[in-house]
This record gives sequence, structure tokens and C-alpha cells, in this order.
Amino acid sequence: MIRNYLKVALRSILRNKLSSFINIFGLALALSCSLLIYLFIKDELSYDQYHTHADRIYRVTRNFLSPDGSVNLHLGHLAPPFGPLLKNDFAEIEEVARTLKMRALFAYQENAEEKKSFNEENVYYAEPEVFRIFSIPVLEGSQDKSLTGPFNIMLSENAAKRYFGEESAVGKSWKVNNRYEVVVSGVYQDFPKQSHWHPDILVSFSTLNDTTIYGRRGLETNWGNNSFGTYILASETFDAKKTEQQFPAFVDRHMGRQMNDNNAPLPSTWTNLFLQKLTDIHLHSHLDSEEETNGNINNVYIMGVIGLFIILIACFNFVNLSTARASKRAKEVGLRKVVGALKNQLINQYLSESVLVALFALLLAMGFSYLAVEWLNDFTGKSLTLDLAGDWNLLLLLIGSAVAVGLLAGIYPAFVLSGFKPALILKGQQGTLKGKGSLRKFLVVSQFAISIILIIATLVTLQQLQFLNNRKLGYEKDQVVTIRYFRDLAPSYDAFYNELKKESSIKNAARSSRIPTGRLLDSQGTARVQKGDSLSDTNVVLKNINIDHEFFDTYQITFAAGRNFSREVKSDDSLSFILNEAAVKMMGLTSDNIVDKGFEYGGMKGRVIGVVK
Repeated sequence: MIRNYLKVALRSILRNKLSSFINIFGLALALSCSLLIYLFIKDELSYDQYHTHADRIYRVTRNFLSPDGSVNLHLGHLAPPFGPLLKNDFAEIEEVARTLKMRALFAYQENAEEKKSFNEENVYYAEPEVFRIFSIPVLEGSQDKSLTGPFNIMLSENAAKRYFGEESAVGKSWKVNNRYEVVVSGVYQDFPKQSHWHPDILVSFSTLNDTTIYGRRGLETNWGNNSFGTYILASETFDAKKTEQQFPAFVDRHMGRQMNDNNAPLPSTWTNLFLQKLTDIHLHSHLDSEEETNGNINNVYIMGVIGLFIILIACFNFVNLSTARASKRAKEVGLRKVVGALKNQLINQYLSESVLVALFALLLAMGFSYLAVEWLNDFTGKSLTLDLAGDWNLLLLLIGSAVAVGLLAGIYPAFVLSGFKPALILKGQQGTLKGKGSLRKFLVVSQFAISIILIIATLVTLQQLQFLNNRKLGYEKDQVVTIRYFRDLAPSYDAFYNELKKESSIKNAARSSRIPTGRLLDSQGTARVQKGDSLSDTNVVLKNINIDHEFFDTYQITFAAGRNFSREVKSDDSLSFILNEAAVKMMGLTSDNIVDKGFEYGGMKGRVIGVVK
């Protein structure tokens, strides 16, 4: 019976080539788009899921509050003393690991005549507990001992091959930033793409105990350097919300000991800690400091809705075309019923046709997807793969989805066609869908409505991208090259600057604590500005950048009022401030009336000498 259904369905498809082509091609495009969207969503939802204890791993975050209680900064990093104290004070925390990212210049002796050096961006000081919290396969060395001793480093598999080829990297010596020497003690497997951090080199955390690098005292008492990633592995009975409720008392208990002023507010009134699930970091975390650029759960929802819309459009199109051809198939239905075909047999026949169309469309969609996946990778910056031969679950899901789409798209036409009465058909009195066109009208309207929504959304997105690419940012970004500043350069910076200016292709050079495109994470709290004869608190938290005299000229940032810093005015180095228009507006003032006014920020009193646009 099934064989007969398929044979007749295939004949019907071949006999109506144009409508079959439209159905198959349209459904194939829809399935291909949905498959690509599925690959994107699956990749986004899989971040950090590969760890054995992913459901018990948390990152500890820290926020800072303004005087009015609002959050002015929320970091994904902590000060170094918090890590050991968390392990000590909370019994349900089984392991704690701290990390500190750095960028380093490594040098090693290739041979007796040649010395090589290279910059690495993804270098982390890490405690050995990271191997007990995260699932990091170790290829060479010991998981428990390779990061225990000071001045030991471990390389990712890719980094080891990059620098040593097939030769073992263990035992090789490198010099870091021309300051200290480290020894390779192990090699670990590269972190998957679906990880929120990707260290190429891990340096033993105990190296930081050296006073020339950081110092043990700084690790125990520096509450202001919030650069340390802090991860915990909790017990199976761990209650994150209950633990968070204990954090204010924990912060006061330990940070309060650092306060010399008994009248100072408790630390928990201006800062606190929070727990964030490891698996939530990629899609749900947009803090002021992150290890890498995260995704957005809203994008996942939007892409899912778009995929559903595309499938619906194809299904509606299928239904409309099938019902539109009803009059041509009326006599076929009549003859089948005259010779004894039952209604359920006709329904099965027409459902088999729609399922067969969906399966043909699936085959075509697979081909489209294989061709388009590289384009999708270029567009999203991902490394998505479509391996149906090695992923049987996906293949079965696709076949099941195609069958489901075929059944859903074909069920209405099947019931309509099978409901025709043979006597009326043979007399020429039935064969149209008079009185049954409401659903078709609804489907057509819905199909056009969804298409228009998608077109409008696409146009809005294109306009937004054009706006982002063409918007004047307040400074000139073209032809500006930025490099990481090394503190070893400070004593000889003037000579370095003069050498740069000798190069005819270099118009200017400047240095600053951050660049305009970077996140403004540095703040000294609220500012006070002169009103009348005294300074008044503005209750406005300002972010600051330390710059030199050439900064505004190099970035071609224009002044709305006042002047730039001057080398001829000695007080400019310590008693002068330059604000931007946004800061002035937040304080309820104007660019013209704030210049030369007294100003206090970060414990330093001086004057505002200029306002930039």
C-alpha cells in the first residue's frame, strides 16, 4: 500500500512539474535557512556546556554603587584577596581558582645564532585549581603539578605546535617581557570555540608572589585592582541565592578591616559580590569587563523567530498552491471514489505527496546549506560545520522535521480534496472551493504580512548598520594605529616620541590610559564643581582617562570651549581637568560657564580648562 502511495505521489509530482518545482524549491530554501539558523543557535547555546561540572561552576562578579544607590560599574572580575577568603568562609564552595589576563612579550633561543620573540595576547596567570574546576585535558605534564611551582607555564596544543612544531615543548625556557624567565611544564588541549575564554598560555599563579611582578602582599590586601577572574566549583547542595545573601556581611567582615576611618560607610553600601552561572556568561552577561566579546540571548530568540517565520511562509505557500490546484484534481478524486477509494485512503495518498515533496526539498536544502555554511561563518565569525554523516541525531532531526512540515503543509489540502463528492464532481457541479476560501485568504494575508515584517526588519537592520558605520564619533579613527603601551617605555618615552616624529608618514603620536574605542572602566567616583565661592557635589559619577598633551591633536578631537593642556603651563600636569560635553550636561552646566571653574575629582582639586565635543 505504501509503495503504491509513493508511486502515485511521484507520478503526480512529475506530471505537475511547475507547481512541484515551486513547492520543492521554495520549501528547500526555507529548510536551508532554518538549518543554518539552527546551527547558529545550537552553537550559541552550547557555550561552556562541555565541562563535566558545568552546572556547578560559577563566576563571582563585583559591582560598585553611586551615592544614590544606582550601579555605576559591574565587573566580571574581582580584587585578588576575595578568592581564598571565599573558599575559607563558605563550606559549600569546593574549589576556587583565580586568573589574571596579561599581554606579554616572550623571547626564546631558537639556536646558538638566532633568538626569537613574539607577542601573545591571551596569556593568563592561573591557579592550579582551574584543572579541578574546568575540564581541560592535559596532553603533556601533570594536571596537579604543572602550574604549582612559580615561573612555570603551560601551552595550548596550538601554541606548542606554533613555536616548537612536533618537538616536545616541555622543559623549554622563555623570557617574559625581558624581566623574568619561565619554563614550559606542560601542554593542554585547545579550548573549544564554545568557551568564554581561550588562553594560549597559562602561567602559574604563584609567579605573582614575586615582588617584582605583583607581590604576595598585593594579592592579600589590594582591594582596588579588580582584574582577577574568580571561579568557584560548588557542591551539589549549593544554593546560589542563599550564598549571595551572605555576601554583604562577607564583604564588610573582610574589607572593613582595611578601613582606617571608623566613620566611613560599610563597604557593602558601595560594593557587593554576585554569582553568575558559567553557562550564562556567553549569552546573558554584558558586564563592564568580560574575557571576550559575548553573544546575546535576544539574538538567539530573534533568529529562532525568523526561522519559524520562514518555514511558515513556505508551508503557507505549499497549502495555497495545493488548494489552488484542487479543481484540476477534482475528477481524479471522483474517479477514485467511484472505484472504491475510501476517504482515509485519499488523505493518506495526498499526505504522502506532500511528505515526498518535503523530503525532496530536504535533499536540495542540504546541498544549499553545504554551500552557504562558509558564507555564514564569514558573516558571523564562527566556525560552524555541517557534518550530517557524523551527526546522526541532526540527520534524524532533519528527516523528522521534513516529514512534520510535509504533514502540516499537506493536511488541509488532503482533507479538502478527499471531501469532494463524486456524484457532483462527475456532473461538473463540484470542483471548486466556494465557501471554503476563508482559510486560503487567511494564509495569503499571513504569508504577505510575515514577508513584509521580515523585509521591514531587514531594511531597519541595514539602516542601523549604515548608521553605525557612518556615524561621526567625535574623533577621527581613520589612519590611527594603536599599540599596547609597556611601562618599561616610560623613562625613555620622550626619545621614543621624537623618533616616531622623525618618520615622515607619522603625523602625530600620543599616549593614554585607554583609547576612545575601549570601555571606560576607570572612575574616581563623583565630582565636585564650583558654584559661587564653594565646591558643590554634583552626584555625577565620571569615568576618566589619563592622557598626554598630544592626545586631542592625534585623535583630532575638537574643543567646544577652553583650551588643551599646555607644556608651558606647569599646573596643567596636576591641577587641570578637561571634560567632554556629555559630562558637563550631566552636571547641569554648559560648556561656556564651566571653564575656569574650580573642580575636584579623585581627591585632587584644580580647575576645568577646557571642554571637548
